[in-house]
Amino acid sequence: MRNMKRIGLRLTLITFLVPTLLVADEPADDPAIAIARKHLNQLANAEFNAFYQASSRQVQNAMTAKQLGEIWQSLIKTHGDYQGESAAALTRRETYAIVAFSCAFKKSNVNITITIDKNEKIAGLFFSPAESTIPYETPAYVDVSRFTERPITLAADRKFPLPGTLTMPNGDGPFPGVVLVHGSGPNDRDESIGPSKPFKDIAHGLASRGIAVLRYDKRTYKYADGMETESITIDTEVVDDAIAAAQLLMAQHGIDRNAVFVLGHSLGATAAPRIAQRGRNITGMIMLAPAARPLHEIVGEQLEYIARVDGTVTTAEERQLQSAQQTIKRLQNGTWKQKDVLLGTPASYWAGLSVMKPVETAQGLSQSMLILHGGRDYQVNEKDYAIWQRDTANLTNVTLKHFAAMDHLFRRGSGKTRPETYMEPGHVDGGVVEYIANWIEAHATKIDARD
Repeated sequence: MRNMKRIGLRLTLITFLVPTLLVADEPADDPAIAIARKHLNQLANAEFNAFYQASSRQVQNAMTAKQLGEIWQSLIKTHGDYQGESAAALTRRETYAIVAFSCAFKKSNVNITITIDKNEKIAGLFFSPAESTIPYETPAYVDVSRFTERPITLAADRKFPLPGTLTMPNGDGPFPGVVLVHGSGPNDRDESIGPSKPFKDIAHGLASRGIAVLRYDKRTYKYADGMETESITIDTEVVDDAIAAAQLLMAQHGIDRNAVFVLGHSLGATAAPRIAQRGRNITGMIMLAPAARPLHEIVGEQLEYIARVDGTVTTAEERQLQSAQQTIKRLQNGTWKQKDVLLGTPASYWAGLSVMKPVETAQGLSQSMLILHGGRDYQVNEKDYAIWQRDTANLTNVTLKHFAAMDHLFRRGSGKTRPETYMEPGHVDGGVVEYIANWIEAHATKIDARD
């Protein structure tokens, strides 16, 4: 664990950060907790210079005190005013003490993790929404009597196996199958965000219709503390595991190996053409909210939207926008260094994203593609959908569908979507799940008829 930099919110607004469980393996009165708590209080009291001065050189190279203040203000904008800490847990990794605080904000709870190195310097900072206290309720379109679930392990990397869940319809099959590929950020297998679990909704909804589903914990969710951030790319974080998952699903008893699809959401949808291009025997792709433009351009629009959606732009927000736009220009112009951390993300990761051209890749594929877009989606907006419409208009293997009332999670609603909207309970809309199921069934039938 040579690098403990976990600064800010990676791909801040396109990312759905998921719960980090607080599991202690050290005494609650360990001195490391007191040190981390002092720095947590510095954040709460807006003492950003003090926090910065207490940070390691690596952390100081990754952000300024001003940027730290902007990150904290963004957190408050989304979750409300800071109320206080309710619990702390400590784990140790090599020479690092990792202290996770459960913190209450006015609108929702947030886990704040502060890593302390052997010199008692701050070596890492990470925010994630706390696990929702609202229990998951089964959507009306799910019939739990029609399927069973069992654990399955994805061993694309033997050193870091990924736990997952295989949802199988009842009966002998063979059934068409789907692999679910997460959006950006350290997502669990359900792609949990607040009380919502969109991948669980989709898995159970499709299984109720006779379609098997494999979903798994993302590599950066399961092994965030054991990965070198500078070496992470879109392939090592997303593509390689999705391909391995598809091959694993094809090998399962009761699966029609000639009818295995990849369903990606957000970044997972944007990567789906690359997955299909590099994977073997993938039948088709379902792409929920795929980007068509460079992600740094999209993130810039997201920041503008978040700052202005409430009708007011504070001085702190204006400074944050100006700082973000300067960083985005560096990304556009390529004026960054390998060690840089830009918008909370290592420059090496941005470099990998820059060579991923989803629309161009999709144009060269023969597999069937379904592209879905929500009209209330501010993360991947109508500009991207318009590009997909224009550039796939002459392709007979592409189906596009616009759902006007859906947000980025394909939950039905009205009015403008706000970040805090995702802290409210909701399910992937039943009509969306039905549309996906019908499309899969139709294309699986075509494969069977051709064979």
